[in-house]
Amino acid sequence: YGDHRELHLSIRRQRQMCIRDRAIVFVPPVDGAPGDGRTSLTNAVRSSLVALKITVATELSADAVSLLGSVATTKRGDGLFVEIHWSLISNDGREIAVVTQSDVVPVGVLDGAWGELAEIIAEAASQSLALLIRDYNRNIEENP
Repeated sequence: YGDHRELHLSIRRQRQMCIRDRAIVFVPPVDGAPGDGRTSLTNAVRSSLVALKITVATELSADAVSLLGSVATTKRGDGLFVEIHWSLISNDGREIAVVTQSDVVPVGVLDGAWGELAEIIAEAASQSLALLIRDYNRNIEENP
């Protein structure tokens, strides 16, 4: 009949790793973005995270962290200084991490549809954000 304990331990470890790697994030609309940035940047970051195997929740839940995005713009010379803050917030309200992006763009570029620019911004931030979300989930699983 044999000893199946090793097989059961292996299956249990695999299941624990799947649970640990299951990252869930709630992404509300980005705050302060001019033009259609509130919608287009929010949708782009959600899509970028999904492409990186992060589950994006449609509403806040007890097992999800929140990713709050905010955009601030300041006129600088003949351009516009844009700063985007992505704050990862635990389900108990603590700020876990912040990713900041900044650049100077021509005045008026963000006034209408962001289009491909939203996707570029989201893709540039999403790798770091996905790592932070996964690391936080692993730490919670290992240290409840």
